[in-house]
Amino acid sequence: LPAAYQVSIIFNMLLSMTSKWHCYTEALLMQEPDLDYTIIRPGGLRDGPRGDNVKLQASALTPVPPPALVGRKDVADLCVESLGNPLASRRGLSCRWVGELTPGKSQGSVDLGSPTWDLELSKLEGQEQATRPQDPMAAADSKALWYGVATSLVAYPLLALLLNGAKGAILGLAALVGLR
Repeated sequence: LPAAYQVSIIFNMLLSMTSKWHCYTEALLMQEPDLDYTIIRPGGLRDGPRGDNVKLQASALTPVPPPALVGRKDVADLCVESLGNPLASRRGLSCRWVGELTPGKSQGSVDLGSPTWDLELSKLEGQEQATRPQDPMAAADSKALWYGVATSLVAYPLLALLLNGAKGAILGLAALVGLR
């Protein structure tokens, strides 16, 4: 295999369980009754400013649908707004822009969003906050994605073959620099 494919395989293997570990972390946070937290889950980050026909959307119950593009400045503003807003306490918030991002390309209906984060967070009033699961790992396992396991089943044996093939080169390099 070319080196680029090998790097891609290793990279995908390492990141394949990321979603599961995110769920584990959130489940463990929920177990701490005295810890106040807000988890911000932005979509695809953009550097530019929000357009005139674009509003902000945050969801605490479900992930926002893709494409979930949002500006870095707006994510930073949500982080700051969440610090002082009790409605954001003990929640995970997915966020995105809604409306016409560029002429002809829209992302959700502009009616779903708000012009500012404080107005968007006010929609959380009356929604339940995170409840503590009995077994956080089982709760996270129920959200685990199948492709993480499938990727690992393929990638780990390939990594073993790759490392075994590179063993001679590694030992030769170690001898060359005097480590062996």
